Amino acid sequence: MIDNFNSKNYTQIQVNGLNLDKDILQSTEKGELIMDKNINLYQYISLWLELFKKNEVKNATYERLIQSNESLSRYSISQEKVYEVTPFDVQYYINQIKDENYSFSTIKKQLELLKASLRKAVKLKLISENPAEDIELPNSKTIKKPKDICAYDKKEQEKLQKYINEHLDDSSVLCIAFMIETGLRSGEALSLKWENVDLEKHKCYICSTLVNPHIPSKSYIQDTPKTDSSIRTLPLTIRAEYVLKILKKNASSEFVFGNKNNWHEWLEYPVLIRSIKKMCKESKIPYRGAHVFRHTFATNCYYKGIDVKILSKLLGHSDVKITYNTYINLYGDGFDDMYA
Repeated sequence: MIDNFNSKNYTQIQVNGLNLDKDILQSTEKGELIMDKNINLYQYISLWLELFKKNEVKNATYERLIQSNESLSRYSISQEKVYEVTPFDVQYYINQIKDENYSFSTIKKQLELLKASLRKAVKLKLISENPAEDIELPNSKTIKKPKDICAYDKKEQEKLQKYINEHLDDSSVLCIAFMIETGLRSGEALSLKWENVDLEKHKCYICSTLVNPHIPSKSYIQDTPKTDSSIRTLPLTIRAEYVLKILKKNASSEFVFGNKNNWHEWLEYPVLIRSIKKMCKESKIPYRGAHVFRHTFATNCYYKGIDVKILSKLLGHSDVKITYNTYINLYGDGFDDMYA
């Protein structure tokens, strides 16, 4: 139960597609609001962030918490109903991200997110006990230090381009080419619709992202991207336009990188990953995931002399310091003078 909460103030607020006062919070005859226990963990944390944390923490902290929740959404625990989450689920999740070489700092933040949000769930009487409360962090000495994501160098990009030129009939390969040219996150690229592309004005509008990309059966398009700053208009390079024109000729979906068999479906993330792995294998270059193309784009921009403030906007970062911290290997220690 949520006391002293006026649902009238929240009738227009949407949290991951759910209307707060209709889908999550139900009002009783006494005017009290009761939260629906059937919402999953990801939806609950989204609600907790919106109602209880947004005005309690700094904007930067709030955005970091949102990102942590988005990271959580890629794992099965996020789809569990709040009241069904067990200590075993939490421990299994912590073990998963440890085995995937997440840093100790990231693992700690993810566990803190679960502990704090579920602590509130106990107070709201959604659950009787906090399943994350007694979960312990793994020994920091057993955690491998994650390697920095390195962009593809000039020679590797030449091999990639050769492969792309030989597979212009493959939409997943064209998606890779487009990410290299725009720096889009994979979720942003896969959710891009033709209605947000303007070839005459040489630009595209980024206003959505794909949620739960790793689980096709649970994936959906979120009408807002990662953060408010991720909503942006991108100029199209000649190569980016070339890719779009090829796709436009035989467009059979509302999505730029769509499913040919269904107008309302997008190219599935696992299909994209398989294409990337195949491309890397045949081009004899190391596979570094989908995010490497974003780093490659940033590296290319750097060597073209693009100012970091402009690059930050192109990447959709909320703060130029995020760009700096992410690409510090490019800009060096003297770069902080540019935003001081």
